[in-house]
Amino acid sequence: MSDWKDVVNPPCVVLCGGKGTRFAAEQGHKSMAEVEGMPIIHHVIEYWSQLTNDFIFVVKHGKEPLVKYIETLPIKSRFVEPKELKGIADGLSYASPYIDGPFFMVLGDCFYSGEFELPDKMRMGLGVVTDHSMDKIKENYSVIIEGGRIKRLVEKPKKPENSICGTGFYFLQKEVFEYIEVAKREFGQNELGITEVLQGLINQGEEVYPVYMNGLYVNVNRRSDVDYILESLSE
Repeated sequence: MSDWKDVVNPPCVVLCGGKGTRFAAEQGHKSMAEVEGMPIIHHVIEYWSQLTNDFIFVVKHGKEPLVKYIETLPIKSRFVEPKELKGIADGLSYASPYIDGPFFMVLGDCFYSGEFELPDKMRMGLGVVTDHSMDKIKENYSVIIEGGRIKRLVEKPKKPENSICGTGFYFLQKEVFEYIEVAKREFGQNELGITEVLQGLINQGEEVYPVYMNGLYVNVNRRSDVDYILESLSE
């Protein structure tokens, strides 16, 4: 068992290869949208540098300015580019050659600010925020918790059961790649999300814990989301 509290400098896989159609039409690559004079990807790296200096970026659409910027930063950075992206879990799978133990994955178009605490004896977990608005949960995914562990994940729920919203950071083990390959065969040509993969692991008995975040979390999909970040930081 790998207790995440004992893990030192784990690799961080950053997913930033999506098209971001809604945002790109307004401003370009989401991860390069500026917040307080720096692109979002800068804030992502700065925030998660509290855990590691080893980053693996999954890139695809609009990668050139993103890669160019990241290469100027004082971190260990590697880049992988899938021929085709079919969902978050599919994108994650391309980082598997670089992983040989515990690692964490974050979305490169989400803004993180605040604190979180890792549960004791956690093998796998995912970030959650409480008291989130129902509208925001409907755009993300809801998390149902029982006995201190995650029981169910619901992607973009029409009627969220509670105010707990799943975020874009996940603490994982390398075995997740084996399940992704199994799920790929089951889902065929359909997009494979990380919530489907984690739910499958939960159904098989894997204990996945909520990692509570106290602070600001915003999944950037539109220019208005960037405006919301700026407003929140100024309060």
